[in-house]
Amino acid sequence: MKAHIVFTHPNLQSFNGQMRNVAIQTLKELGVTVSVSDLHQMKFKAAADEEDFTSLNNEDFFDLQIEQSMALYNHSFSEDIKKRTPAFTRSGPDNISIPALVGKYARLNERIH
Repeated sequence: MKAHIVFTHPNLQSFNGQMRNVAIQTLKELGVTVSVSDLHQMKFKAAADEEDFTSLNNEDFFDLQIEQSMALYNHSFSEDIKKRTPAFTRSGPDNISIPALVGKYARLNERIH
């Protein structure tokens, strides 16, 4: 199995950073191939807008959902978006969400401390 962790926080020593580290370690111990995208470190633009596309379906009225659907069909995402997409597709259909791990706080807390 493969897992791709999408993480963003300015401080890897924070609780969130430690959760990331524990998730990576735990997944690897379980035999999972782990890749990580640190959006903060990559200076990833978090706001979705017209700049995410090389062309727009409707230049007079911006509808993000329609533009995203059309960009998938027309391959018209910006280079910024395109260069980050392979990391998600490499992780495969088994997606693991860090918030889901928060429910296992007691186990994670033991490993952090």
